[in-house]
Amino acid sequence: MKTKDWNSKTGKIKDNSSQTMYLNSFLDNMMTKVFDSYLDLLVKDKIITTETLANKVFWNW
Repeated sequence: MKTKDWNSKTGKIKDNSSQTMYLNSFLDNMMTKVFDSYLDLLVKDKIITTETLANKVFWNW
């Protein structure tokens, strides 16, 4: 991806093609999943590391 095609403020691709909208939607969903997983670990007073967060996001541990 070229830097000129990336909006660093929104964290999304600037183009409005159907493929780009799909990818931007995927990125939004992943960010939500990461944020929700982080909050869940925080509320449960778990130690938050990249490994525990990745396990929660991808394997729902």
